[in-house]
Amino acid sequence: MKQTVRVRTLAAFCLLAAGIIFAACSQGGGDDPPQISVYTAGSYFDGGNSIACYWKDGVKTDIGAGGANSFANAITVTGGSVYAAGYYYDDGGNNIACYWKDGVKTDLGAAGTYSLANALAFAVQGGSVYVAGYYDGGNNIACSWKDGEKTDLGAAGADSEALAIAVQGGSVYVAGYYESGGNNIACSWKNSVKTDLGSAETDSWANAIAVVEE
Repeated sequence: MKQTVRVRTLAAFCLLAAGIIFAACSQGGGDDPPQISVYTAGSYFDGGNSIACYWKDGVKTDIGAGGANSFANAITVTGGSVYAAGYYYDDGGNNIACYWKDGVKTDLGAAGTYSLANALAFAVQGGSVYVAGYYDGGNNIACSWKDGEKTDLGAAGADSEALAIAVQGGSVYVAGYYESGGNNIACSWKNSVKTDLGSAETDSWANAIAVVEE
């Protein structure tokens, strides 16, 4: 009789332990894959104009306004907000570089400041928005903006464009190119100081940049 009690007690303990393990696995969700959403930026033609937009898992959200061409060139999601960068045409037909945060547009340069400007890449860090692109200063001049404040990277008299940007440790890194002697020369800038990557003998461009601590 005592042996039967011990067997039943052991069986009950095993069932209890199995229940705890099952409950822990179910609550922890360790085997569940993370929820992934895909954000894509671009534009579409509405029959009269190109409208800047982004798609979240294939569902489109307009960020450009109807009645004027607009284009989104880059996108990121941070802090629960969706940021996109690009440009739009103003009433005078000028290209105005801008970025959108959750669909709210911020111009990078007032209307009439330049006839052409474009935001091609950006990064968000510490609540600040860093944008790379160019504007028309008689020629295309590579530049970056931090919270709307412009810093020239290229110079007047030779085309240049900033095509990518990264921020690390308080420094701003930009990749792009400038024109010299009839060729485009790939380069990068760290805090506005330029380093040539290509040579004057052939065309080259730097289209992306990454900064890694090693």
